[in-house]
Amino acid sequence: MNNKKHRSIISARAGILGGRFRGSLRVYSVGEGAEADIYFSFKLWQAVLQRQERLSAAYAAR
Repeated sequence: MNNKKHRSIISARAGILGGRFRGSLRVYSVGEGAEADIYFSFKLWQAVLQRQERLSAAYAAR
């Protein structure tokens, strides 16, 4: 994919429930003019699990 044809329309990140869950949304277009296609990427993860994994990895590295 040519980077000049790949345009970001919106990119947002948010946390809900006191930061326990986090998400990101990206909407972008590929192509130009009438031939452009719109795509989106939505990711949702549980921040507590990621933090616990990082702490476990740091403890194991000792």
